[in-house]
Amino acid sequence: MTYSPQSISRVRAGDQVVSPMSVANYATEGESRRSTHPKIERQRGWLIKTEPHTWSWDDQVTKGITFWDGVRNYQASNNLKAMKLGDICLFYHSGDERQIMGMVEVVKTYYPDPSDPSGRFGMVDVKVLKSFHRPVTLKAIKEDPRLQHLALVRQSRLSVMPIDEESWEILTQMGNAQ
Repeated sequence: MTYSPQSISRVRAGDQVVSPMSVANYATEGESRRSTHPKIERQRGWLIKTEPHTWSWDDQVTKGITFWDGVRNYQASNNLKAMKLGDICLFYHSGDERQIMGMVEVVKTYYPDPSDPSGRFGMVDVKVLKSFHRPVTLKAIKEDPRLQHLALVRQSRLSVMPIDEESWEILTQMGNAQ
């Protein structure tokens, strides 16, 4: 799967980079986002994948705000639909690199993807938040027994996936992003 996000606007001077710790839980009081895996009790954010030769972290940082298009898998598309304004995503380089590079924030929720002739798929807009000081490799993720339940490990071809709170804390600590 390839993505071709394009710049739609620039980040305004003075926009503030927020910490992943400052993002609120998006489930309402008394309710939690549930996964089919018993380990995932509350969702913290998302992980989105891109091929770095098509769209890299450096491209994202340069453009600031872009649309995230090209998703053609129904499960990944449903995950895009579930994203809410302000949700935070881990930005992952797939292909040869296989590592989390940084974090982006959803700044526009799901809307139709004009590159999809069928009209069935959509996209979201994302804004750069923070680079990881240490990219987190897939190898390191697979070596951590606490992360074995992640779709990144179990469903390697899924391009948009939820990340639970405990895993989010582990991954952001591994990337020295807190």
